[in-house]
Amino acid sequence: MEMELLLKELVTYPGLNWVIGPGKAVAEGKTDPARVKLSVENGWATVEMAEWHCHLALTEITRAKFVESLTSKGKPSRSVHFVNVAGDSLLRVYFSKLVDEAGVVDAGKLARFDALRAKFDQP
Repeated sequence: MEMELLLKELVTYPGLNWVIGPGKAVAEGKTDPARVKLSVENGWATVEMAEWHCHLALTEITRAKFVESLTSKGKPSRSVHFVNVAGDSLLRVYFSKLVDEAGVVDAGKLARFDALRAKFDQP
């Protein structure tokens, strides 16, 4: 239920970058809250956007991991990883474009990430 609630909040944020899969091939898609549909049935979450969709086995997710890091260009990066028991990030949701062309950090996006972490992060 906790992961479902987190997904329900994430789909309301525009422009997030959803990265599916930890393997040698991954799929990506952007959040468009005006065109998203989230459904949960039989332990599976389905996120449907305009041009893409994904299915996530919620029963395989043991926790959400909130990650602060730097990009290869040294800019701040924030993401939420849905992690299984083996420690694999099955789904990663990135707060895209945290820094604009002038180098200004988007404080609103950082605040949304921090609020989610405060609400859903598990010790």
